[in-house]
Amino acid sequence: MLTSENIFTAEGQLLIRANVEITEAYIKRLRQVGIPAVYVHNPFFADAVPSDIIDEMTRIRLISSLQKEFLAIREGKPWNVQQFMDMSAQIVTEVTLNSRSLIQLTDTRSYKEATFSHSVNVAVLCVVIALAMDYPPRKMHDVALGGLLHDVGKMLVDPAIVNKRGLLTTAEYEIMMEHVTLGFDILRSAIPRIIPAPVMHMALQHHERPDGTGYPRQLAKSEILEYARIVAVADVYDEVTCDRPYSKARFPHEACLMMADAMNQQFDTEVLTAFLTRLAMYPVGSVVELSTGDIGVVVALYWGMQNRPTIRLMLNSHKKILTKKVMLDLRDNPKVEIRRVLGEEEVFALSRLAHHH
Repeated sequence: MLTSENIFTAEGQLLIRANVEITEAYIKRLRQVGIPAVYVHNPFFADAVPSDIIDEMTRIRLISSLQKEFLAIREGKPWNVQQFMDMSAQIVTEVTLNSRSLIQLTDTRSYKEATFSHSVNVAVLCVVIALAMDYPPRKMHDVALGGLLHDVGKMLVDPAIVNKRGLLTTAEYEIMMEHVTLGFDILRSAIPRIIPAPVMHMALQHHERPDGTGYPRQLAKSEILEYARIVAVADVYDEVTCDRPYSKARFPHEACLMMADAMNQQFDTEVLTAFLTRLAMYPVGSVVELSTGDIGVVVALYWGMQNRPTIRLMLNSHKKILTKKVMLDLRDNPKVEIRRVLGEEEVFALSRLAHHH
């Protein structure tokens, strides 16, 4: 198999270039750095190139700068607050430029210190939501900053707990919950004092819930700052759609259903609705089975019609591989529905089948 894109470590170092054959030695190295999966070439996926909301190189620079500052905080050294202001501005600029892009976070990331890449993703998602809610640039900048810094308190929690491979014990969970107040304190005492108060409250309140069952202060509905209600949605979405050591990533459409079920209790209605209008339910590259029994790969998405993508058919309903290129635009085929998304193992079996043709 050949890699279909560059693969980077959590620190942003290039591990393997695109179009390189994946050897046993590479697989071993990928496991060592905690990368669970990579994108590989498949003839049917030639047209399925996912576009990301921010440029890949930007993302890597952001993760690497954020990591440097976060590790300084962990070691109790001075950190560069201005750096986060610049990073926020960059995210706002790129998200605004790509304001018609739907959310498809395509990075396969390392488990080792998930906090760094998670923080960058959350900041991006916060700005996407803010854009959908018609925020002016100044406020978008604030939510980007709060997204980058919402989990900063984790740097003062025992890394063994933050990066634990299994579910936390009650005692560990109580320690983990302290990251919100620790984060608030870090931001409050940051020098120079340029972090706006609402941004500090994003760190403090991102685990509060509209139904009053969150922490640390069991705030309810409008007692929770709107910025914090935004970061709460971004945080959970990124958390459940990325592979964790103890849980498989959920598909975007599964995450949507799960989050929609918790509307009003765990998530603010207006914020979650804004988020869902910007989400690619079936990102480019998803392999789906249709109500016709055909199987294909999503190759194009349409704004405002996220559940009606264009699909390149791979197998017909008799499970025969299609040798010529057949595109099906679901916008023109209202009777055809997406029945389910295929899991990794099934997609792998199909790829092997395709290679024999």
